[in-house]
Amino acid sequence: MNLSLALLQTCASPDLQENLQALDRMLDSFLQEPPDLLVLPEYSLCLGSFASLGRAARSQEDWQSLLAGRSRRLGGALLVAGLPLSEDGAVYNSTLVLGPAGEILSRYDKHHLFHWSQGSNAVDEGSFFQPGATPPAVFPWRGWKIALVTCFDLRFPAFWQAARPRPDLFLCPAAFTDITGKAHWRPLLQARAIENLAWVAGIGLGGENQETGLALHGHSCVFDPWGRRYAGSPQRGSAVLRLILNLDRVSECRRRLPLQPDDSLPLPEA
Repeated sequence: MNLSLALLQTCASPDLQENLQALDRMLDSFLQEPPDLLVLPEYSLCLGSFASLGRAARSQEDWQSLLAGRSRRLGGALLVAGLPLSEDGAVYNSTLVLGPAGEILSRYDKHHLFHWSQGSNAVDEGSFFQPGATPPAVFPWRGWKIALVTCFDLRFPAFWQAARPRPDLFLCPAAFTDITGKAHWRPLLQARAIENLAWVAGIGLGGENQETGLALHGHSCVFDPWGRRYAGSPQRGSAVLRLILNLDRVSECRRRLPLQPDDSLPLPEA
C-alpha cells in the first residue's frame, strides 16, 4: 500500500496573512494531482519573535476555520505545524492535521521545548509555550499509522518509542537552526528511522527568522525503515519534495529485524 506525500520546505515571515497567501499559491500546484498528505514545516505560518507569535495565537476552532477551506481545496490531508494555539490560558506549539472535508484528523502539542543559546543568539520556547503532555499523536490515514512529533522531540528516542499504536511513519516538522542542523539533523532522523523500523520524514523550515536573525537549516529529508536515505533537499531555501512511500517496506524491515519498542532489559545493579 502506497502513500503519496508532499513536503513543502518553506521560508516564513512574521506576517500570518503573507504566509497564508504563499501557501495558497503553493496549493495551486497540487490541485491537478493532490497528494494523500501535504506537510508544512514548524512555524510555516508565523515565524518571528514570541511577541509576533502571541499576536498570531488563536484557538483550535479558529485555526481550523482558517485552514479548513484550504484542505478542502487540496482534496487531501494538510498538516500545519508550529501553530501558536491558545487553550485554557496557555499557548501551545501545536500541529494540526486536517482532512479533505476540513475536519481535524489529529492534533499534537510539542512536548520537548527548545532551549538554546550561543553568543547573542538565544531561544527559550519554554518562556512562551506550555509543553504538551502526551506521547506522539498517532492517527490512521489511507491505511497507514502516522505519528506526529516536532523539531526538538527528535533528540529523545524513548519519546518516539512511546508512540502507540506502533507507527509506520513519523512526521517531524521542524525549524532546526542551521548551526545545529548541519551536524545533527540528518543523523538524528536516520537514527530514529533505524530504532523504530519506520519511515521518518523531517520537514525543515528554511531561510531565516526575520525578527531574530536566526538562520534555519531546511534540508528536508526522508529515511526508509532500514535507515536508508530515500529523498532529500540539498538546500536551506524553499523546496518541494513529492514522493511515494511503500507500506510493505515497513513489514519487510520488521521481519528482517523483529524488534519491539519495549525490547530492553533492566540495567544490572552496580
